[in-house]
Amino acid sequence: MVCGCDKYNNIVIQVINKALKMKESPYTEKFFADTEEATANTATLFHNLLTKFFHPNSIVDVGCATGLFLSKFKNKEILGIDGRWVSTDALLISKDKFLIADLSRELPHITHKFDIALCLETAEHLPEKSADKLVAFLCGLSDKVIFSAAIPHQRGTDHLNEQWQTYWRKKFGSHEYHCVDCIRPALWNSKAATSYKQNTFLYTTHPQQFRKFEHPILDIVHPDYWEDRSNPKKIPIALILDVFPYLPKRLIRYAKSGKSVIE
Repeated sequence: MVCGCDKYNNIVIQVINKALKMKESPYTEKFFADTEEATANTATLFHNLLTKFFHPNSIVDVGCATGLFLSKFKNKEILGIDGRWVSTDALLISKDKFLIADLSRELPHITHKFDIALCLETAEHLPEKSADKLVAFLCGLSDKVIFSAAIPHQRGTDHLNEQWQTYWRKKFGSHEYHCVDCIRPALWNSKAATSYKQNTFLYTTHPQQFRKFEHPILDIVHPDYWEDRSNPKKIPIALILDVFPYLPKRLIRYAKSGKSVIE
């Protein structure tokens, strides 16, 4: 016979274990499948662009997920690095080209240098205390790092450290890596996923040879303006009052049609 206390304790333990498991693994098979579908075209565009600019023979992708971007580089030396939550059965690259590592904790020791290191929309998923180690790790892998990370209020699954590009430029700068804005202009009007068009930069120890690929982008929003319009805490009360009378009608229309509330 189990006493009430023991039964209660077992229930509590089960609930805690379930909660911890959910917290440890926000990246489900559906998450990776949805990501692949959303970025399939982006991966092809990246392959074509990086081949044109850099002609790499070896590529490492830190935070590679299922290896979609690496899979585009046929007959090249590749290595993908990501956590144990990536099922090896779902990999789009060979299993022996995939290294399991928790990027928020212990980074692997790799002495080999690659022509290019990719880290695309990964850094925001790590706690801020991991940022310096991540950047140092990337700089140790290649003298050319293609880096993309979510900006403030971009939102997404388990985003822990959304930062402006100046934040990352300072961290790379401490390793004498310079920021070259040559990726965004090439992708700006393409059909690449928006976050990659917005956030991707080259960090390199040899910036001058890639400056020729830089072009000014006119359609840029100032961070202060973006903060004022994107942060729910800063939305003017006058705007809320102005929109509120129309909200019930839009919600009813949305419920009936299944279309966007803002249409």
